Amino acid sequence: MAGRAEEGIGDAYNVSLSVSLLAADILASLPDYSVGTAQQAELSS
Repeated sequence: MAGRAEEGIGDAYNVSLSVSLLAADILASLPDYSVGTAQQAELSS
């Protein structure tokens, strides 16, 4: 997407904002596999 801004297809600010929001959505949708969460799950079962 950043390449589009470089080619003049989109405004660099809008493209970078869109990519940042998309990345935040993707990261928010991933399950949490942190060590603390796994240990809590084992302790509660």
